[in-house]
Parts: sequence; structure tokens; C-alpha cells
Amino acid sequence: MYGYPRQGPDRELKKAIEGHWAGRVTARELLDVAAGLR
Repeated sequence: MYGYPRQGPDRELKKAIEGHWAGRVTARELLDVAAGLR
């Protein structure tokens, strides 16, 4: 899903993915961001 056009107006998906990689965002929060952008 990364790189897919629906990343949000302020690139929310990219920020959430990078936050998850860094340990600042939980898997549930990442899924919530992705679902909200769909």
C-alpha cells in the first residue's frame, strides 16, 4: 500500500508508516489511518 496515491492531503499515510517503523505509532493506529484514507 505504501506509495499508493491515496496517502492523504498531508501525506498522513507516509507519516504513519514511518512512525510505526520508528515505534511511535502502534499497528492499530496505522490501520486506522489507512482505513480513514480509504
